[in-house]
Amino acid sequence: RIGQAYGLSWTQIAEANGIVNPNQIIVGQQLKIPVDKPSDTQQSFVHTVQAGETLFLISLRYGVAWPAIAEANELQTPYVIFPGQTLAIPGK
Repeated sequence: RIGQAYGLSWTQIAEANGIVNPNQIIVGQQLKIPVDKPSDTQQSFVHTVQAGETLFLISLRYGVAWPAIAEANELQTPYVIFPGQTLAIPGK
């Protein structure tokens, strides 16, 4: 799902992080997302959900509308997120 949010394959993400077996990724692990040329005006992030966080609170932290975060992560109503889940935060 993370790769889909950034338009990358799992192999591109695995290569950028030195991961040989994609089944060995653990909850809460931070991943590097490869980009061709970072833009000052539109930079994306990966956020690891903490206990008590909601999409709304996360949206305030990054200044990105919560529906945009939900869409980037293909979340469906009722938009339930869990601690340890990683979310792609689209750039502004």
